[in-house]
Amino acid sequence: MFLLRTLLAASVALPALAAHASMNKTLVRLPPISIPAGTASRTIEVDVHEVRSELLAAAKDRSRDLVLDLEQIEADRNPEVFFEISVGVPKGPSRSVGNLALYGVGIRSEARGQFLPAHIQLVITDALSAALRKSSTVEISFVAQGAGGSATPARSVSAVRVGNPSIFIAPRTRSN
Repeated sequence: MFLLRTLLAASVALPALAAHASMNKTLVRLPPISIPAGTASRTIEVDVHEVRSELLAAAKDRSRDLVLDLEQIEADRNPEVFFEISVGVPKGPSRSVGNLALYGVGIRSEARGQFLPAHIQLVITDALSAALRKSSTVEISFVAQGAGGSATPARSVSAVRVGNPSIFIAPRTRSN
């Protein structure tokens, strides 16, 4: 009976997961991002001119969001900082969209049993829309931040790698 219930649940859950995954549309695949040890900030430029109009249309649609998807995040040991992530135009203003912080998951030296890379998704609709109104090239910045407000810039003590970053359109789940 347990096996039958498990198989029935799986037969219902798998199509639902596939339908949800097909609603998310990847528009921009980014190259892997490497933040070397000792780094205070790392900025990458992304040319989205081929999908700019689609991104702007999605940003205007109140039922969809633009998402920065950071998959396969890993570090050999705790970087002892978190990274504030912002999106903007080259040499212009940017908006903070969230943080990349590793606590256990994604840190090889802290793995208990099988190592699992970290995965973070950040809603970047407003920041990306503002940047795209000015340019088809956007910057994504990772700025190291430490606790305690030190006078010197925070720096990562371990390299952090994001193996599979992308930007996609997803159904909006937030209320505003």
